Amino acid sequence: FWHSDLLASLIWFLKNELGSAYRVVGGELGYWVERGKTWRSLDLAVFRYEDVKDRLESDEYIDVPPVLVVEIDVRAEVESDLEYVWEKSEQLLESGVEKVVWIFTRPRKVFVFEKGKRPTIYDWGEEVELLEGVKLHLNDLLNRP
Repeated sequence: FWHSDLLASLIWFLKNELGSAYRVVGGELGYWVERGKTWRSLDLAVFRYEDVKDRLESDEYIDVPPVLVVEIDVRAEVESDLEYVWEKSEQLLESGVEKVVWIFTRPRKVFVFEKGKRPTIYDWGEEVELLEGVKLHLNDLLNRP
């Protein structure tokens, strides 16, 4: 329940903050990291509208890199959660994604990955800039009615 509620809250927040210049989608979107070779499922992705306007009714995996990917927890059968997070984040960034954010419900931390920068770790009580001018405070978002 919590994963779905958090995802819905994030989509609502981003749609309200970003407006019509972006498309916010969620629910394990299939994204081609390497077209025809390697794909990844994304919990939440934000695209520039202009980049995807011709694909809005497509049922196929998308090959346009999102500007932002948000993942909530690790929901894969893997040997090491940290290794999985690192590998997936690096793969997404190398494919053209600008920022990857991981939200961990336990221990209530947020990891932010950007190409060419060191990863940053935040507590849920801290403000995290998702996109330029769009700042998220998870405690505030989760405590709204």
